[in-house]
Amino acid sequence: MPRRPVTAAVREQAESWYREVASNRTGGTPEVAYPDSMASFDWLVVDRDDRVWVRETVVPGDTVARYRVLTADGRPEATIELPEGLWIQWIGERDLLGVEWDAMDVAYVREYAIKHH
Repeated sequence: MPRRPVTAAVREQAESWYREVASNRTGGTPEVAYPDSMASFDWLVVDRDDRVWVRETVVPGDTVARYRVLTADGRPEATIELPEGLWIQWIGERDLLGVEWDAMDVAYVREYAIKHH
């Protein structure tokens, strides 16, 4: 998986978070040195069949999250795209359940089919 560059939008998101959260704890916004790129992935989960779902790093502006699914022995099995912001709760053989939030912060349980090729 390729590394994602640290863009101006990524820096702004981090600085916004620092202004909101860190300044309340420290009394100011700390100086931050940004790397040129981010990790290739930012989240993973193992499903009931011991497949590893690895989410490629999501950055501001992404509308989908891409998951690389690996078999229990580490072989690539599939690439699956889901809406960015979906919080996966359960993964079955043919579908998965996740939680999404609308603009008013109301949570909805969503089911997505997993298509095997």
